[in-house]
Amino acid sequence: MTLERRIPSIRSLSVMWSEGITDTEARAAVTTVRDFVKGIHDVCAMYGLILGPTQIRPFGTWIIQAIPRGDPYWGTQWYVESATDRQRGQIIAPRFLELVRREPWQQAMPHFDLAIMEADLWDEPERALGTASDPFVLSACLPGIAAVISVHRLRGIPDLRNRISALRRLIVHNLGHVLEVPAVDRENAVDSVGGERHCANHCVMRHTTGIDHLIALADQERSGPSFCEACRRDLVRSAILQRLSNN
Repeated sequence: MTLERRIPSIRSLSVMWSEGITDTEARAAVTTVRDFVKGIHDVCAMYGLILGPTQIRPFGTWIIQAIPRGDPYWGTQWYVESATDRQRGQIIAPRFLELVRREPWQQAMPHFDLAIMEADLWDEPERALGTASDPFVLSACLPGIAAVISVHRLRGIPDLRNRISALRRLIVHNLGHVLEVPAVDRENAVDSVGGERHCANHCVMRHTTGIDHLIALADQERSGPSFCEACRRDLVRSAILQRLSNN
């Protein structure tokens, strides 16, 4: 007989996307988030833990009418404009994520955020992809808070199925990092790249070195991006010890 233990849900997960994100990309993002949350519930259930319902909030591209345009947090475009380096023509990921961390409703009601951006993205130099003259990153995250993903380079993938598979894998991978997977004290099957910890197993938490590699990994995971046993244990641990919330 399996003894079940009921615990509160993980924090709610908000999804926003910038102007220019297509309906196909937005639907793929929301569907992937729902699959990701269901996967966490399923994994926890395997360990006899029943999570309460997790709220998913697909806000899309939003505006708060009560806040004058140009004031902090008036809408999605404010994040984009505030975090963009005009000279580079790229969103600076750490700047964007810091804006999310400081937003008033994050302070009042802690939750997870996922942002899908049309513009190109930049992070720290050691995480750069591309070439020396054309560096970029596909995504970045702030553990425990948020992840930001750019579709700018993904749109260069000619096959739509591969493009969406790559986007789905990026989303699951980065939400895994938001939940601090692999765990900070895990020693087995872990690679460290650019200050980030990645899984060394056949797992969605493997590191991606570029667009072609991302497509190849997504193709290997034909049934959909999934976690290895070690990362599943880390997910359960995160749900129990770190990210419990009643909102």
